[in-house]
Amino acid sequence: GTALTEIGRAWDTAVLKAHGHQPQYTATKNLTAESRAALNAIGLHFHDLRREAGSRWLEAGVPLHAIRDWLGHANIAQTSTYLANTAKGRSDAMRLYDEYRARLQRIATGGQAGGRKRQRSAKPTDGKTNKTTIRHNPAIR
Repeated sequence: GTALTEIGRAWDTAVLKAHGHQPQYTATKNLTAESRAALNAIGLHFHDLRREAGSRWLEAGVPLHAIRDWLGHANIAQTSTYLANTAKGRSDAMRLYDEYRARLQRIATGGQAGGRKRQRSAKPTDGKTNKTTIRHNPAIR
């Protein structure tokens, strides 16, 4: 029931077991040379979990400045070099951007497909002649 102050042994044991190696310990409770070599070959460190969490947050769409704050970095540049972005993450980001642009396009065109609003007809709806009708119909001049 006492608080843990060191997680190193628990971490090493978990990593080794997760990779199919039963850890062996010396009489002084250190890993044997064989277990230490297996752990070094795996190359997974506790700090890697922090980097993985930041990368997952980025791919989930969490703003970079929020990730910077959560990871305790001083600036965005430090956070950017720290995170790994996958091809799937880049693809998802482009899809989200395309969806955003499509929503803006629908707003700009009043719900119509395409880029520009259709030009209004030169023929007035009330039957009266107006400036547009005169400009587009040479017979009225």
